[in-house]
Order: sequence, then structure tokens, then C-alpha cells
Amino acid sequence: MATGGDTRQTQATMPEPDDLLTSAELAAALKVNERTVRRWRNEGAGPPVLWAGGHARYRWSDVLEWLARGQAAECEPPR
Repeated sequence: MATGGDTRQTQATMPEPDDLLTSAELAAALKVNERTVRRWRNEGAGPPVLWAGGHARYRWSDVLEWLARGQAAECEPPR
């Protein structure tokens, strides 16, 4: 996502480490529902969130660290 004027993520590209993703973009990248991302945020269980102008944003490098720590598995409801 380092090229072009549009910084929104597309399905064909992966975010750069410093990219800030919306909840919808994060959900698409992780292949979960956007409601899941919001639930994680509300429960304090998801990746670190940054607030910009009242809107939640997620730095991709923070998301990758969160995934590496295995915390994503702890957010899923038992089956």
C-alpha cells in the first residue's frame, strides 16, 4: 500500500507495517466480520487501537505483533 494516492487496502495487497487500517480493513485482512473487530475492541481483547478524529485505526505492525503473541486465539468464543 505504499503506492498511489489511495491508501485503502485492497484484497490483492497486504498492508505495509506502518499503515493504519480501519475496522473494516482490519476485518478484511484477518478474514473476520467487522463486528468481531468491534467486539474485540469493546472487550479490550483485540489488537491495540489508535484513535484519529474519533475513528478507530489499527497499525498493521501492532496487529502482526498481537497475532504473533497468540492473543487472537484467546478472542474467539469456544466451539
